Amino acid sequence: MAFLLSNKKSVGLEIKDYVIRYVDGRKGTASPMTSWGEIYVPPGVLRNGVIVDARAFEVILRNCAAKWGLKNKQVHFVVPDTYVVIRKQAIPADITEEEIRGYIFLELGRSIHLPFEHPTFDYVVLGEKEDKQEILLFAAPEDLVVSYAEILEKVKLHPVSAELTSISFSRLHHEMEQPKEENVLLLKLDAFDANITIFQNGTPVFMQHHSFSYEGAIEVTPAGMEVQDHVLIMNEATGLFEEIGRILHFYQYSFAAGAAAIQKMLLVGDHPLMQDMHAMLQNRFPFMIDHVSYPSIAAEDKALHSKYYPSLGLVLKGV
Repeated sequence: MAFLLSNKKSVGLEIKDYVIRYVDGRKGTASPMTSWGEIYVPPGVLRNGVIVDARAFEVILRNCAAKWGLKNKQVHFVVPDTYVVIRKQAIPADITEEEIRGYIFLELGRSIHLPFEHPTFDYVVLGEKEDKQEILLFAAPEDLVVSYAEILEKVKLHPVSAELTSISFSRLHHEMEQPKEENVLLLKLDAFDANITIFQNGTPVFMQHHSFSYEGAIEVTPAGMEVQDHVLIMNEATGLFEEIGRILHFYQYSFAAGAAAIQKMLLVGDHPLMQDMHAMLQNRFPFMIDHVSYPSIAAEDKALHSKYYPSLGLVLKGV
């Protein structure tokens, strides 16, 4: 594969309750990353994507920035999936593209309802339908995004964008010269949660977050993750796969009105039992389950582990 030439350097940062991962690189080079790494976060610092102990979080990030050589660099970070809303929204056909953002601001709380009062949002124009035009609205609580940005600034990092994990991964997937399949389900399967996103022609149209309730089944230590209860984890996975089955039915017969079905599942994430999960998914669903891996993404003959792909997708966004 080949990336377009560019001089833009940036850092991609994924922050979860139990781990912080980064990729430092330059969009447009044959090897887009120059370094990458992770640090596991002690319990009680972050909970469900919310900063609980701001002082401890700042200390951890400050140490990360110094250790990884990230100070004064521009950072793209992912918004915690738990709080992201994706929804189709019909707006008047005579609203011009330049007026859409202002229209959304005016209609928040009136014709556009979100589960939080002060959102930060983005949108994609989907096209016209009957006498309306349709947009896809992405929203997250503004105070949540700002809380991350403020601490990043305190530790001499410069946040320039916040993005959905699924969009970040999708950017990498398509940079790898993968075609934009019509109907694809992306399952980001991590140690303590999962995120399910459905893409139509490369655009996310549905997203749902799923949390696992197996406290103690996976132990996080400074050295990594250790499985403590294999049976409990696999039982919880069965519940997730049942939920995916319901989502597939809803998507095909309600969301897509019977006109579309999922063609493939892309599987990514850091779950310590990923191989077992992959096998269960293959046995359960009739379409291809692609446990995504790009061996060609490497630096100094060392391939980048797939758990870093969302962070790399942020680097490819550029500045």
